[in-house]
Amino acid sequence: MSLGIVFAINILIKSSIMKELIEKITSKVGITPEQATNTINAVAEYVKDKLPVPFHKAIDSALNGESLGDGIKAQIEGLGGNILETAEELKGKAEEFGENLKDKLSGLFGGDKK
Repeated sequence: MSLGIVFAINILIKSSIMKELIEKITSKVGITPEQATNTINAVAEYVKDKLPVPFHKAIDSALNGESLGDGIKAQIEGLGGNILETAEELKGKAEEFGENLKDKLSGLFGGDKK
């Protein structure tokens, strides 16, 4: 288990939602609180393995009593800035490429050579 997961687990154990979830599992399934904690951790790890890394924090947030939707929204907004920057950079390169191509083709067909 990675250090990050251990750290997240320690935070989750202290949270009220985690305590509530442990109590619910122990009463419904009939296992010890430690077994319930291990089960929750295993499920959280499994879910994280199935989702892209940017959503891992959202899972931790949900287990910590925060809104899963807010956690995902924050992750998407964080990605959005990077996407916009990359799109602007690609736009600039495409425009430059287009101008260079236009100049070269113009020279081939009798236009001004540059």
